[in-house]
Amino acid sequence: GNIVTASFYIEAQCPDTTRFVHSQLWQAWQKLSSSNRIQWILVPFGKAQCLLQSNNDFSCHCQHGPNECELNQLMNCAIEQLRYPTRYMPLINCIQGRANLLDARKQCLDGRHITSVSRLLDCASGPEGRRLLARAGQLTMQLQPPLTFVPWITLDGIRSVDAMYDLTENLCNSLIPPPPQCL
Repeated sequence: GNIVTASFYIEAQCPDTTRFVHSQLWQAWQKLSSSNRIQWILVPFGKAQCLLQSNNDFSCHCQHGPNECELNQLMNCAIEQLRYPTRYMPLINCIQGRANLLDARKQCLDGRHITSVSRLLDCASGPEGRRLLARAGQLTMQLQPPLTFVPWITLDGIRSVDAMYDLTENLCNSLIPPPPQCL
């Protein structure tokens, strides 16, 4: 069967994203990830802005303030360092909607079997995290039509408003023939 690329443009403290991640995305992931027919792409940036400074570091502003930037950066660091959705999806689900980096650390990292907690946190609060956030920004800016709402979801590059309300059904309808996980 075909493989669908599902891309999710999200923000760590956006209430609509939090609702979507905790209900739609997490459920669809748990149900359909084992089909191995969906390429899951998460782009934590949304309506942020990053500017390259003269010292080669970025300065970033996020829609819901500096805490959101650090959480977006933590998500981008997790995606970069953990590499596989099976490893970072549960973490993204946990980070989404948290108050700040400390809250995310206590709730999502402490006591979990994640080898490089200190590396993740260093990344999230440093220049590497800002660089990764800026890179997520470049991907977000390339969207056609441009992003006007968060979360913004595309299936094979085409925006799906409907997927925000029933992601599992929209993914299953895109998979031909549908895998057993959809039936």
